[in-house]
This record gives sequence, structure tokens and C-alpha cells, in this order.
Amino acid sequence: MKAKEIKEYIYKEKKVPIVLEKLSMHNIKYHEPVNARDGYYSCAMPSGDNLGSTTVFNNAYLYSSSYTRDIEDENGVKDLISLITFVKRYETDKNKDFDFIMAMSWLHDVLELPKEDEFNIKPVTVCKPFEAFKDRLKVNENQKNKRDIKLYDDEVLDKYRYCEYYEKDFEKDNIPTSVQNYFGITQYTELKYRYPKHYFLIPVIDEIGNIAGIKLRSAKAWQYGNNKYFYPESCEKSSILYGLFQTRYYIDQKKELIVCEAEKGVMQLWNYGYRNAVAVGGHSISQVQVEKILKLEVDKVIIAFDQDVEESILLTEYEKLSSLVETTCIIDLDHILEEKESPTDNPNKWETLYNNYQTIPLEYRESEETEEIKEWENLQDDFEF
Repeated sequence: MKAKEIKEYIYKEKKVPIVLEKLSMHNIKYHEPVNARDGYYSCAMPSGDNLGSTTVFNNAYLYSSSYTRDIEDENGVKDLISLITFVKRYETDKNKDFDFIMAMSWLHDVLELPKEDEFNIKPVTVCKPFEAFKDRLKVNENQKNKRDIKLYDDEVLDKYRYCEYYEKDFEKDNIPTSVQNYFGITQYTELKYRYPKHYFLIPVIDEIGNIAGIKLRSAKAWQYGNNKYFYPESCEKSSILYGLFQTRYYIDQKKELIVCEAEKGVMQLWNYGYRNAVAVGGHSISQVQVEKILKLEVDKVIIAFDQDVEESILLTEYEKLSSLVETTCIIDLDHILEEKESPTDNPNKWETLYNNYQTIPLEYRESEETEEIKEWENLQDDFEF
């Protein structure tokens, strides 16, 4: 079996506890789904005393994470297979050479599955994160030629000088290096001025993996006035749902879509385990973006714009979608967020907002309250006091 097939088999046949037990994990417990999120298994590392340090979500992807260990593999993947690889390398076998293929072989042995010749898997060549990101972009020329928006070959990224200059702005914003690598974030130094200018480079990728533009964010925005973000190459951002190329699988699984303003929101939510988000590049959802959202056929859309977006603006965006699909907005009614803070900036605040502050714009809330009052008055009319 290939990796995707064996993970689906483990999920459908409820083999996760067996795998974790064979892996010498302990205190294995199952947690039922809450608020439409998948159920998950919690457990402790073989040498760990934190009884709930490690989680494996009960879905076909088997997303896994650990509070006490970095189980992510060389390609930014965090699933049951990367967990097995980590445990075998550092916890049980202490075999630093234990890799993906060995983990697959181990799984086949544990589950008593017939093996294919190396499972049709070729060893992964470890390369720089930037090169790994480029390798994931497979341009479909037929689709590319049929698109109205301008698209670029991945060589366009090579025009921007990669540098070793390192700022931790994104990490401070809860976007660790592993997530930056997965979304292709690199650093770029512009040398045409007297003093070099340093930027974070964000590739804008369409839903099938083509480069549709490049966005630069000043690494030291306070030095460059209002030019915090800009596009050095033309980009029709209103035609793109940023992140959809990476998050489509999770959107399809959960049947729920979170719509952020900016690219950073998608990456922050990815880090928190909410991998069903896209960004629209502002607080206006274009007609093209509305059509793309509807084609996803989700059951629910959650608009999660920044704190400083007024409800009158949210109302306009809500109305674009609410008549076509169930839609809610993250509205900070109790002022949990600071001024200009995004709902995705802080993981604890996000959890609170997601679970307790999904509502609809004021005009609709008031109309619902009016309807409830009318219903109560009609009930009173039916009774004699």
C-alpha cells in the first residue's frame, strides 16, 4: 500500500490504537468530536510523563502533533507516519537512519499487510525548503493556457535574491519555520538602494499549484512607512483564494471553510491545526472568489476578518454568501482582541472566538431578535391571563 492508502486503511479499520500500542506509546485515550472537529487519540511518548502530550486526529490524513516533541518530517508533514519515524529515531530504536520507507515497512509488518516492492516509493531527496516548495508546484500547461489571470513559471522566484538575513517576525506571529517552509516563505534582499532592504517573500499560488504572483512584506515595516506589503509582479489577487492549493484536502474533509483577510491568517491557522482556511487578500470578497467558494461545496463558511473591520463592511461580505451557503462571522462582541489585532494572531484567543463568537452582522441579529419578540407577543395573544 502507498502512504495515502495505508492511512485510509488505518482510519477506516480503527487501527490507530493498535499502531500506537505497538509503537510503545502509553495512556492511549480516544476523545469524541467536539464542535464539528474530528475526534482524536491522545497518548504519551514512550519516555514521556506528559500523559496527553501527543495527539493523532481520527481522519483519513491522521494528522499528528506533540506538545513536547517536534515530530515534523523533512517535508513539513505531521501525520502518523512522521510520528512513527520520530519515535523510532529518538525514543525506542534510537536509529537515526530510520526513515519514511522504514516506517512504511514497519506499518505493514504491524498490520500484517502484504508488502509491495518498496511500496512504489522513491527515497526523498532532502533539499533546501525553498527548493522543496518549488518542487511541489506542478504547472498544468493545459489549464494554465486557459486561465484569464496571468501566471508565472516557477523560475520567477529565482529573480529574487535569497539571503541569510534572518528576522523572526513571522515566528513571533505564531508561524514557525516549518510552516513558512511549507508555504514557500523565503527572505529577499533588495540591493538597488543605498541601504539594503529586507523582505519576506510570499508566493501567491492558485488552486492548482501555479504561481499567480509574488507578495513582499517588509521585514522591518516600521522603517518603510506604509509600504508594508506590495506586489513586485502583477497579481490579480481578487481572483485567488490564497492557500487553497495547500488546504483543499482539509476543506473537503471538514466541509467547512474559514475565510481570512491576509495570507498570514491561513498560515497561523495551519499552525493551530485549523487547516481549512483561505485568504482573499483584503476585506472584500470578489465575485470570482465567491464563485470559487461555492464550487468547494462546503456546508459552512466562517468569515474571520481583522478586529478593525466594521460590522457594516462585514454585512456586505456576509450578504454575498449567506443566501447561498450557511455563513457566520467571527465578531469580537466582548473586545477580546486588541485594536487592529487579527482573530488568528493568538491561538488561545482564536479558540475562544471560534467556539463562542461565531455570529451574524448586527442588522441580522436585530431582525432575529425582533422576530423572536413578535413570536412571543403572538403566543401571549393566544392565552388569557
